[in-house]
Amino acid sequence: MYKPMFVLAGLMVLVTVTFAQSADVSSVRKTVEAFALAADQSDVDRLDALLHPEFRIAMNRLFGSQDLVLMSKAGYLEKIRAKEFGGTPRTLVMTDVQVKGTTATVSAVFKGSSMSFHSYLTLVQDAGGQWRVVQDVPVLD
Repeated sequence: MYKPMFVLAGLMVLVTVTFAQSADVSSVRKTVEAFALAADQSDVDRLDALLHPEFRIAMNRLFGSQDLVLMSKAGYLEKIRAKEFGGTPRTLVMTDVQVKGTTATVSAVFKGSSMSFHSYLTLVQDAGGQWRVVQDVPVLD
């Protein structure tokens, strides 16, 4: 009689963990959708709120460069302000979302009228429970 109660309790814990992970995946997806929309709309204030203070873009050999170029949050937001980045509607397809504790990775495809790329995003959950994009590694399609 004791054993079935233990299995039931174990099952309840498993369901709780699965529900929590599902909620985190949903929150991560919403954050990435908001990030994409804010960039498409050149909404610097919204992007500033969605990006971690240590946000970086790692562009490896993009746009004819032979080097890895790292761009800070401030640099990225300035490119958005100057209309050098963003401002164009794109479709977003998240091909993979993984959450492990307070860190998440997202593989996403962004397709626009002039450019398409695959991005590998890393997100972290802050002490208040909000997901923030901390890294973007784009690869041109």
